[in-house]
Amino acid sequence: RRLYYPEVGMLPEGSESLAGHKWSFLQSQLSVSLASETTYHALPSDFVSMSERPSIQDSDYPLQEVFESDIRDMINAEAGIGNPQYYAIKRSAAIDPLSYRIVVYPIPTKVFTLVGWYQFNPPEISNSQPPIVPSNHAETFLASLLATADEMFNLESTNFRHLERFK
Repeated sequence: RRLYYPEVGMLPEGSESLAGHKWSFLQSQLSVSLASETTYHALPSDFVSMSERPSIQDSDYPLQEVFESDIRDMINAEAGIGNPQYYAIKRSAAIDPLSYRIVVYPIPTKVFTLVGWYQFNPPEISNSQPPIVPSNHAETFLASLLATADEMFNLESTNFRHLERFK
């Protein structure tokens, strides 16, 4: 997790702007079929967040992100139909595993395909599932493991040399 989701405290001094950085190797292309006359659409099961504003396939303009409550207000004010222009991300009902939906407005009048890029939750590392790390970051990944182990097993220590190497 330290490598995949860097925290401000884990970054080298002077590089706080990297906090919230999203690795390109943890991003995937989004392609969601928007059914006609439907507002809520399921997102992939590994969805974490949007990496960029999505757009309708073959369109030049990305959708504008708004709060879900804004879309509900627009629907209540006027049940607009047509090409979607706005979107919001909504967590599905409190179930395990965590899942998300995308809500669009105006309500599509025909089937559209929503495209873009999203950050995905990498699969859990196991004997059959290697970590999702490009080869040029293999040492970075190893350094993050050593830093975490050093911190967990040397609770009384304040000298975390592996953490400094990882940073």
